Amino acid sequence: MALQETRWNRNGWKDKKKHILLYSVEKKKRGRNGTAFVLLKKVRSSIMGFETVSNGISRLRIKEYFYNTTVSNVYAPTETANQEETE
Repeated sequence: MALQETRWNRNGWKDKKKHILLYSVEKKKRGRNGTAFVLLKKVRSSIMGFETVSNGISRLRIKEYFYNTTVSNVYAPTETANQEETE
């Protein structure tokens, strides 16, 4: 599952009982416009990489049986955001 508008103030992983939470925010926007992925704990060994691409964009790479998959998570401000945030 991909989440947007997360409010963590750094990048990282959190292990929960049944899930893993991978979260990301750009250095300039700490605590705003973050993205995250929630995965079942059993897929942890299949995670090849997780990175912040830019403000509001993160990428998760997962190894699968016959191929690898890249999933992108993108946050986009709504119409109520000011002009600076939407650019």
